[in-house]
Amino acid sequence: FYGLRNLKSLYLELNEISLIDLDAFESLESLILLSLAHNKLKTIEMSSLNRLISLIRLDLINNPLTILKNNSLNGLTRLKTLYLDQDRIEYLETEFLGPKNFNNLVKLTINKNSLQKLKSGFFIHLYFLVHLELRENQISIIESKTFSYLYSLE
Repeated sequence: FYGLRNLKSLYLELNEISLIDLDAFESLESLILLSLAHNKLKTIEMSSLNRLISLIRLDLINNPLTILKNNSLNGLTRLKTLYLDQDRIEYLETEFLGPKNFNNLVKLTINKNSLQKLKSGFFIHLYFLVHLELRENQISIIESKTFSYLYSLE
């Protein structure tokens, strides 16, 4: 994608993508929409997406993702919409949605995964989150104050 500095939308769904090189998206600083839905991503490597400084929407639906680590999506500070549906997510680290990443997130969907526990403070930095979906998971434990800081939720 080198040289495509003005590209706004990139749809890579329904491929066989299993790995994203650290410099795969390095010149796409104007990209606002990235869809990697229906691929074979098992993990998002640290900093593989951090150069997408204008990204507003990220679609990771239907990938075999199991764990998203704290630094998986670092640098996506303008992100407003994140789709993590129909993956195999069992666990989200507490700081995955931390202040360095998702201050502007408005919509988050984590439907049809294998989440079992929602930790206290997990959503603490999502001040502007309006829409949250957690349907069809295996959630059996919701710690106290898990949703306490979601003041904008409708």
